[in-house]
Amino acid sequence: EMLRSLVGSEMCIRDSYTTHNLIAKAVKDFAKDAGLVASTSCGGILGPAPPGSGSNADDTIADVVIVGLSEYPAAGVLADVSVTHPVTAVGQPKGAAWYVTGAAAEAREGVKDVRYGDLPARLGYEMVPMTVETGGLTGSRFRAFLRHLANHHANNVDTLRLDPGDRPSAFAGRKYTEYLRVLSLVRIRTVADRLLGAAAESLAPRAGVRSPDDANTLPRLITRPEH
Repeated sequence: EMLRSLVGSEMCIRDSYTTHNLIAKAVKDFAKDAGLVASTSCGGILGPAPPGSGSNADDTIADVVIVGLSEYPAAGVLADVSVTHPVTAVGQPKGAAWYVTGAAAEAREGVKDVRYGDLPARLGYEMVPMTVETGGLTGSRFRAFLRHLANHHANNVDTLRLDPGDRPSAFAGRKYTEYLRVLSLVRIRTVADRLLGAAAESLAPRAGVRSPDDANTLPRLITRPEH
């Protein structure tokens, strides 16, 4: 059911949607499906960026707030989704990405830690960077959060629906795999949209777009600065 809702009509690729937005929505849906309180309306929770941080006020507005996981503070988790590229614009690996798998996602976690500082902790939250490389690899703290979420789901929501002989740990393992599969689908859908958009832009002049209405039906290339 979760997979269908995420890849169905609500996830039709539009110009206003990006991988970043869809991952945030998926995480919120994962949490709600597990019986937790979750929202993508996070403005004002932490206030503006700390004085002297050199950041914009929006830099300390998280993407998802989740309340109810026992492994995290009572106030909740503030999730900051970040999609990062393992190579630079000139094709060079970023840092250790050329020899360490997932290094770009791990490095991005550190960037988020510096950006938020101790502000979340002082207000009773824990900030969890949810970093994803454009190739699909995720940061270790994102994976740890998803495992905690899967365990919570197995032990607090679906235990009564387990098949005879099934164990919560096995159910949690399947749930964790489902989360990763959904996130992979999100990434693939947005990458495919960008490729289709680029192809449409290159072919449109030769094919001869007959009217503005025809042009509007072509997929368009989505571009977004790194978060």
